[in-house]
Amino acid sequence: MLLGKDGRATYLNARGSTWDYVTYLGGRAPDQAYGIAEDASGNACVTGATYSDNFPVTAGAYQTVRAGSYDAFVAKIAASGNALVYATLV
Repeated sequence: MLLGKDGRATYLNARGSTWDYVTYLGGRAPDQAYGIAEDASGNACVTGATYSDNFPVTAGAYQTVRAGSYDAFVAKIAASGNALVYATLV
């Protein structure tokens, strides 16, 4: 898994020969992913910071509205790369 500014996440297959997915995680303002880990199910768990008022949070999130000039975020991207398992501001 590789990280980029504005929350771009790219996931290589186990052999490192092809991309399993490339996805975007963020809103209209600058976002930065700082850390990433893979859970036992192959989901990508991402942490970072956002300046976006429209960062994509999921239903029932711990914090749904940015409270400072920037907020931290925690998100889990499904192993397929096509859905958020959860995303919250902190």
